[in-house]
Amino acid sequence: MEWFKEKVIGKKDLNADITRVCINPKDSHLVSTSGPNHWRTWRIEEKSFKDQPLISKLAQTQNFTDHDWIDDDTAVAVTDMSEIFISRDNQIIKYFEFGFGNLTGSNLANASITCITGFSRGFIITSDEGHLAIYEHTETNDFEEQI
Repeated sequence: MEWFKEKVIGKKDLNADITRVCINPKDSHLVSTSGPNHWRTWRIEEKSFKDQPLISKLAQTQNFTDHDWIDDDTAVAVTDMSEIFISRDNQIIKYFEFGFGNLTGSNLANASITCITGFSRGFIITSDEGHLAIYEHTETNDFEEQI
């Protein structure tokens, strides 16, 4: 949509419940969408959204509550079951089953992740119960939770 003239310049019916959309920080023609049973990327071409390959080995059965780009080829998505998926070039490269840690007897183990924000060295997650955690990319090309 050209907002100043209120003119739509491209659209597509995705046939999915979309709750989040993000634009790639290096390529404004690459966007991603997420929601219940849905996390996809799209390329804007000729006033339309062209499907990109599905994220390999990712069952689209999770309730993705949010996602964001960490850099130009890496995105991270979170679910209401406290899962974290990190994707690079449409491949899952890292999976965390418990985003706030697997602390037996703690309400953190089952906390739903509701929000994520990426930054140059990693990402921050939050829950609707007031929990906050930060993950930072390490020199070993992995992500570590920082307390």
